[in-house]
Amino acid sequence: MADRMRKFFSPLMNGRANFRCRWIVIFSRLLVVFVGAVGSWVQWGDWPGEPTPFVPWRPDAIVVLGGGDVGRSFEALRLAKLFPDAPVVVTGDEGIIVKSLLGGMNPNRITHEPAATSTLDNARLTKGILCGLKADRVGLVTNWFHVPRALAVFRHEQGERQFAASFEPRPAIENAWHRHFSRRERLAVLMYGVVHGIWSF
Repeated sequence: MADRMRKFFSPLMNGRANFRCRWIVIFSRLLVVFVGAVGSWVQWGDWPGEPTPFVPWRPDAIVVLGGGDVGRSFEALRLAKLFPDAPVVVTGDEGIIVKSLLGGMNPNRITHEPAATSTLDNARLTKGILCGLKADRVGLVTNWFHVPRALAVFRHEQGERQFAASFEPRPAIENAWHRHFSRRERLAVLMYGVVHGIWSF
């Protein structure tokens, strides 16, 4: 009896197995295409295009994100001179940006938050500082390729404030440093979206 039952149902079971195998193959191929497309975008994509460096209002504070190149220091000094009453907060810097700023402004104007090691830390660890400064409008200083993620993260973590970004223009001819860090930034954008639910697009 058992043998007869197995013979009766075997075509049906084989059909289900074949159907399952076909979908596994299709899914595997789609996954390969997706991973390849993402990898190509990270390696050679042109995102982001250059944002418009525009702070549309007088900021209550200027936040300079640590890391990057000397461009952040130059842009921070330019913005600080443009808005001489705005206090300056440097976050995540090992002291390099602070030292460069000290040559161009009163040290009493600068608050240094040294503990941040990521853009998410920058946003979280400056929240209390900006509350203390009663800053509702904040100008962020970073590199051009970091602008979309920086704005997305700060707006996510400090939704009660307005943020605008200021940065040195994207160079007409990018050097190896810009190419490397723009690739790294595209990867970080995907990681922040998947891990933290913060999308920069």
